[in-house]
Amino acid sequence: MTTRLSLIAPLSVALTVSIYACGDASPSRITTAPDTATSGQPLRTFDLRFKGVGTLSDSIDLIHGNLFVGTRSALTQWFGAAAGTPLQLGANTVCNTAQCLWFFDGFALPADVAPVGVAYTGSILANLDAALDTTAATDTVITSLDVRASPGVFGVAEAFTPKDGGYHLADHVLPLANLSAAAAAEGLQKRVITAISFDSGQVRFLSYAWDHDTAANGYDTQVVQAAQADVPTAAQQLGASGYVVTAVGGNETDGFILVGTRIHGDTTARDVFTDPAFDSIGPGYAIIADLVDDLNNVLFLYQR
Repeated sequence: MTTRLSLIAPLSVALTVSIYACGDASPSRITTAPDTATSGQPLRTFDLRFKGVGTLSDSIDLIHGNLFVGTRSALTQWFGAAAGTPLQLGANTVCNTAQCLWFFDGFALPADVAPVGVAYTGSILANLDAALDTTAATDTVITSLDVRASPGVFGVAEAFTPKDGGYHLADHVLPLANLSAAAAAEGLQKRVITAISFDSGQVRFLSYAWDHDTAANGYDTQVVQAAQADVPTAAQQLGASGYVVTAVGGNETDGFILVGTRIHGDTTARDVFTDPAFDSIGPGYAIIADLVDDLNNVLFLYQR
């Protein structure tokens, strides 16, 4: 399967993996009967906008890779039947005047989840607006975005599904001061912000509506700014108020932005915790952020 943004890069690498591990139910998913596991039970499908929170279990690491994007070259990698981290962000993101390198990890899916896949791709900034097609429904949700004015490239992480597509992308660029109001307006329209990045002194965010959305009264949103060291605490505070952290973006210079999204009025706490490894992750915990500091220490944020 080819995702929308993978069309702009010249090289792709594919990996199909077996699916196993434990899973758990999520309020942000639907169940469809046509696909069945080997037991004959229906396979669960989930709303890609919420990054698998409450459904995935990112504990079985399949691959550690990188996305290399330069002013003269680009790379796309896609993985069928797998979950994956957002792009790794932080003080040690590898960028210079000619290229950027983002790291990522791919994980096995729970055995009772209908197959989804992930892709990592990028290109020069001149291709970004054309790549973000807002005119048609898609089976792909961009879950992470990093725009780098120097060297003039961008990277994205995507999740895609062969079933229950019907996602509709909106692309917005606006001053940071207007972000909270814009996020609230998106939530009222049942749109979920899934990726965000600083972009030439402003903020670019991507949001999606979904044909299968059952949130009758839309979504509440909360936007939080934080220094990198404070991102875990900010995420935990959002989770304590019932928010799923649906977007994390930023860099070492401008700081970080977190966007929390919850079904309107649902204040049930959602756990968030940090871990530099994958060996103790329980069912339903999905990675919502992948951060690296200036000492090359990696920290993953999980939410259920």
